[in-house]
Amino acid sequence: MMDGPRSLRKGVVHDLARNAGIEVRHLDKKCPIRCPFHADKHPSAFLDPTTNAFYCSVCTPNGGWSARRLAEALGVLWPPPDAFEHPGRVQAHAGGPKHDQAFTPIQAREVWQQATARARDDERVNADRAVYEFVARRGLAESWEDGLFGILSVGMDLPGPISRWPSTGHRLLAPLYDGNGEITNVQARTIGNGSPKTLFPAGSRAAGTLFASSSGMAVLRGDWTGTKRVLFGEGLTDFLALASISPIPVLCAPGTSMAAPGIGAWVSGYEVLVALDCDEAGSRAVQPTADRAYEHGATRVRQIEWPGLAKDACEVVEQVGLEGLADFLAQVLTETGR
Repeated sequence: MMDGPRSLRKGVVHDLARNAGIEVRHLDKKCPIRCPFHADKHPSAFLDPTTNAFYCSVCTPNGGWSARRLAEALGVLWPPPDAFEHPGRVQAHAGGPKHDQAFTPIQAREVWQQATARARDDERVNADRAVYEFVARRGLAESWEDGLFGILSVGMDLPGPISRWPSTGHRLLAPLYDGNGEITNVQARTIGNGSPKTLFPAGSRAAGTLFASSSGMAVLRGDWTGTKRVLFGEGLTDFLALASISPIPVLCAPGTSMAAPGIGAWVSGYEVLVALDCDEAGSRAVQPTADRAYEHGATRVRQIEWPGLAKDACEVVEQVGLEGLADFLAQVLTETGR
C-alpha cells in the first residue's frame, strides 16, 4: 500500500533518494533514475513525488514501492525529518514506525555476534546448508574461513527492523563500519532470487559506512602499520571475494551510490585502488570517489578495470575462480606500484 499524499508531503521520496547519495534532478515531477538495486545501464526506475512511490521495471514489475519500503531498502532513516504534512500524524500513521524503532549501533553489534556464532555452529550446518551452497556457488567459500560473514535464520531473536529478513531469504549478513572502525550497521543479502538483493535495517543510515577486512578495520582505526595502500570496492559479495584474497586492506561501500560518501579522513596518506563495478553506474562514481579521496589527503588514486567482460570481482571469480582473481590483483598491485 502506498503512503498516501494526505499523510506524507510531496517529494519525500526524493529526500530518501538524496539521503542515500542518489542524484535527483527533477524535484517537481517524476524523476527517472538508475535503479540502485540492480545493474542498471540506463534509467529503468523513477520516483513519483506526488504519490511518493518508487517504480522499477525490473525490481517492482507488479507495482511500485511505498516511500517507507524504499527507505528500508536504501538503509536510510524513516521517516525523514518533516516527512508529514502534519507532524502530529506521525504516531497515528498506519504502519509507520515510531522513532524508538530506529536500528542502533548496539543492535548492529549484537546481531553480528549472533550471526557469526550461527556461522560457526557445527550443529546448524544442515539447517543453514542453503546459505553455504549459495556461497559455494559464487566461489566465495574462503570468506567463511576468514569469518567475513554471518548467518541469519528463522527463530533467531532479532530486532524488529530486521525480524523478517530470514523469512524473505535475506540470510547472508555482514557488518558495516563507520570511519572510526566501529560497527554501526549491517547489510543482508538474499540467497535466492528475491528483490531487492540486499537490505539495510529500517531506521538506519548506510551512507558513510563500509565493509572492512581485518586490515581494513586497522586502517579505519589508525592502527595499520603496513604499506599505505587500500583496495576500495563496492557491494557485499564483491567484498567477500576481495577480502578473501587481497594482500592489502579492503574497504567496500555497500552500494555504488555510497562509494564517494564512504571516503573519509582515514584515506589521508594512502594510495587508493578504486575497484568499483565496470558498468555505467560504477564509471560515473569513480570521479566523485577519487575527488573525495584527494580532498581527504589521498596520495594517489588509481582505477582497477576488471579483465575481459567481467563487470565486477564476483564475475571474475565466476570466470577464473578465486585464485584467478588473486593472480589478477597481484598483477594490478605490481603494475600500480611502479
